[in-house]
Amino acid sequence: MWSRGRGRRNRRKRRASTPKWNIAATSEASGFTTVPPVTDWRLSADPAYVFTCTNETIGGVEYPFEPDLAQIGRGEVPVVADMSSHILSRVIDVSKYGLIFGGAQKNIGPAGLTIVIVREDLLGRAMPHCPSAFDYKTVADNGSMYNTPPTYAIYIAGLVFQWLRRQGAWRRSKRRTSPRRSCCTTSSTAATSTRTGSIRPAARA
Repeated sequence: MWSRGRGRRNRRKRRASTPKWNIAATSEASGFTTVPPVTDWRLSADPAYVFTCTNETIGGVEYPFEPDLAQIGRGEVPVVADMSSHILSRVIDVSKYGLIFGGAQKNIGPAGLTIVIVREDLLGRAMPHCPSAFDYKTVADNGSMYNTPPTYAIYIAGLVFQWLRRQGAWRRSKRRTSPRRSCCTTSSTAATSTRTGSIRPAARA
């Protein structure tokens, strides 16, 4: 057990090394039932990046648009997006993002694999305390094999990618998911008498 003094010193150290953050947008006022348009986002003066989760599965909110910061004159700020919940379910314009990541376990394959798409000019910017295995420049320089790769998960993901290509890839994938999404949305709407806080149709996952 740490002494109180050591605990205080540790808390000060953590505060000193923790970057400042700002909530640029929230839909809390609506009960988290929608996604604020980019024109309502309020970025800090000089942000290193904007982080967002483009689909969350607790409430079932999904971005109905690509977050293009050029709309508010901040196109130089990289957007970092967690797409774990819906990656491969629709066409994505990767040029709108600085970094995209997603766990494979929902749409791609077994747990234990993470897909990362990072803009090349953002490589080599890891903070000094970042473990080398999570420094994306180190990972990229070593062909994603800096440490032992999860071979089975990669193999299964490869089979999924090959299957998608045979189906006509992403556009056909979206056509396959849209009818299921519509069916679920219709069922959800029909059940509103037994649930509260329904997600607005435009932002439903």
